[in-house]
Amino acid sequence: MSVRASEKAVRFTESVIREMTRLAQLHGAVNLSQGFPDFAAPAELKDAARRAIASGPRTRRRQPGSVTKTSIIPAAAGSVL
Repeated sequence: MSVRASEKAVRFTESVIREMTRLAQLHGAVNLSQGFPDFAAPAELKDAARRAIASGPRTRRRQPGSVTKTSIIPAAAGSVL
């Protein structure tokens, strides 16, 4: 008896996390795609992160549907966002 995947299942692609894991292993890199490393971050990196956070607001490219979210969430949070 042979096992076949459904028509929908054969269209599945590799997840971003799985791809990043595979690439990290291939290149001997630290894989940060699945959580935190098991070692302390260098002080220079933490200092750079603090400076970046303190320097002002950060933005990301808006995704489809984000206009609705960016109007509903601040209203629900009392406009503190």
